[in-house]
Amino acid sequence: MKSALPEQRDAQGGTAAARLQGWLTSASKAWVRVKAPTGVLDKDAEVMRWLDDATKRMQTAFLQSNLYTVLPTLYSDMGVFGTGVMLQKEDPHSIFRFYPFPIGTYA
Repeated sequence: MKSALPEQRDAQGGTAAARLQGWLTSASKAWVRVKAPTGVLDKDAEVMRWLDDATKRMQTAFLQSNLYTVLPTLYSDMGVFGTGVMLQKEDPHSIFRFYPFPIGTYA
C-alpha cells in the first residue's frame, strides 16, 4: 500500500478531525451527561437535579479549559494514525488543562 504524502495526511487528518469534533464533542452541543445507574436513584428528583447540575458544571469547565483547542490535534492523529493521546491535569485557573502527546513521543 502506497503511503500518503505529508500534505495529504494533513488534509485527511484535518478533515477527519473536524468531522469527529463536530460529531462527537462539539462545544455548541451537550455531548456529556452524568447519569445515575438504572434503579432507585434515577427516579429521585433531588438526585436528578444534582446530576443535571454536575453535567452543567462539567460542560462549563470544558469550555473554560483548553479541551476544544486540543481535540483537533487528538482527532487528527486518530484519523491519520489510528491512535491519539492526551493528558488531563489539574489547573488552578481553569480546573483542568489538557496536553496532547505528538505521535512518536510515547510508547
